[in-house]
Amino acid sequence: MARRTAIGIDLGGTNLRWAVVSEEGERLYQDRIPRPHDATEILAAIRQAVLRCREKEPSVCGAGVAVPGIIT
Repeated sequence: MARRTAIGIDLGGTNLRWAVVSEEGERLYQDRIPRPHDATEILAAIRQAVLRCREKEPSVCGAGVAVPGIIT
């Protein structure tokens, strides 16, 4: 059975971070860049992050994004 992995992306105030994790929570790949501030640049950076993750771990089957903000 193929290993199932997922991408986690954190859009923080200072950095954009991402990682590929296994079902067991093992971090298989991670990286970060300074956070872009323009919405178009943020989307392009997230797309590049996903592409890098898929290059490192083709078995990726899902993703989640964390963004700052208030939930009501």
